[in-house]
Amino acid sequence: MTSRFLSLILLVLAGTVAVRADDAIRAAQIELRRLGYYNGEIDGGWGSQTAAAVRRYQVAEHLAITGELNPQTRQKLRLPPANFTPSPVRTIFDDGPLAKAKPSARKSAVRLDKEKLTRFHFYAGPINGKPDAALMKAVATWQSTAGLNPSGRLDSQTVKGLGL
Repeated sequence: MTSRFLSLILLVLAGTVAVRADDAIRAAQIELRRLGYYNGEIDGGWGSQTAAAVRRYQVAEHLAITGELNPQTRQKLRLPPANFTPSPVRTIFDDGPLAKAKPSARKSAVRLDKEKLTRFHFYAGPINGKPDAALMKAVATWQSTAGLNPSGRLDSQTVKGLGL
């Protein structure tokens, strides 16, 4: 298994959605676009377009062609090392009324949020109490259509607007 995959599993098991992995990929997408190797969406998601852009960059820069953001590629792109830990790690609950809530209250709110966003056709993932990247994206999309700051977080206005 790749270290990226293992990191994703750890984040899901922890029950939080850390933004740091997405931010690292987003930074790579931005730099690769600036350099002309990437023309996909700047979304922080690792997909075939991002991997292909990394490979094209590695070929052009005479690096080992792995299609991954290995240390040499990260250094050449002037990205922070993989072990860089920004502080603090942000979650879907930051900046909102659920930031200091008990885990059971958070789980109930996430389940209800997923149910409502599914009914509104913003979310199509599993209905459970686990926050995930798909939920954050759905929340951000809903916030944008509701005229709110599309942060993807369950802030006060979002919690009120969704009736959570």
